[in-house]
Amino acid sequence: MSKLAVGIGAVAIISAGGYYGITTHTTSKIKENVDSAITEFENKSNSEISYENIKVNIFNKKTTIENVDFLASDGTKGRIDSVELNGLISSTSIPDKVSVYFDNIRLDDQTHFEDLKTEFPFVDDFVMDFGLKYEFNEKKGTHSTSINGGLEDLFSFSGDLNLGNIADVWNEMKLAAKEERDINIKSTNPEAITLDSLSFTAIDNGLLDGMLEKDAKKKGITVEELRSIGIKGLQNDKSVPDSIKPEIAKYLSGNASKITVTVKPNGALTIASLPLLVMHPDKEALIDRFNITLKSSN
Repeated sequence: MSKLAVGIGAVAIISAGGYYGITTHTTSKIKENVDSAITEFENKSNSEISYENIKVNIFNKKTTIENVDFLASDGTKGRIDSVELNGLISSTSIPDKVSVYFDNIRLDDQTHFEDLKTEFPFVDDFVMDFGLKYEFNEKKGTHSTSINGGLEDLFSFSGDLNLGNIADVWNEMKLAAKEERDINIKSTNPEAITLDSLSFTAIDNGLLDGMLEKDAKKKGITVEELRSIGIKGLQNDKSVPDSIKPEIAKYLSGNASKITVTVKPNGALTIASLPLLVMHPDKEALIDRFNITLKSSN
């Protein structure tokens, strides 16, 4: 065997051993942090949480907690197939970047979904997903938040929120957590926080069809007839701006399953000014000020 081959083999073995060692140490440390966070949450919420296994990928900095069982203070029991996270929030630490995803949340007692069972009898088991990701950019003073999730066989969703001028508030929150005290909001300027952009997408995986089928049967008409009634009612509804009616009608007619709403304000728009703006009687002017678009598609 050539010296080159031996050298490459040795490097590979050392690298693998080093990776295993680093991964084992990292997993042990993260497990310790996760257990500490769980204990803190259990004590504050009077709940119980356990899990079967933790996996750590040091390359993409992702931690996966598998088969999480929970018992809430009200007696609700369930299991989450896996929780994927990057960053841990505790009472004394708020990181600038966090992502967490709960995959397949199942409740043992499906009676919590009795109303949904009545509305959607075709769904055997109600299984939920939910994800949250945020990042604070200290240099720009901006904060971005993304969410996604859904209820299997009915709908899924995703959304993004971007805020500006939030550095003072965010840093005060971090400092308060570190010092284990209440947030002194008066020391910051929350009125200056701006809404930079907002988007939300909903995907219908059977929600509308289930509702229409049940209502049509109750009224003794066909689903298509009920769709026509709904679209006609939409056209005559003066509270809905005319500019977005075509996209809503497209969804109601069954020609679209996805609706996306985006908001990109024209000019600086502070959070403090939102309540007054939303109360504006001219909905079309409101759409123009917020630069709101609504699109439906498949």
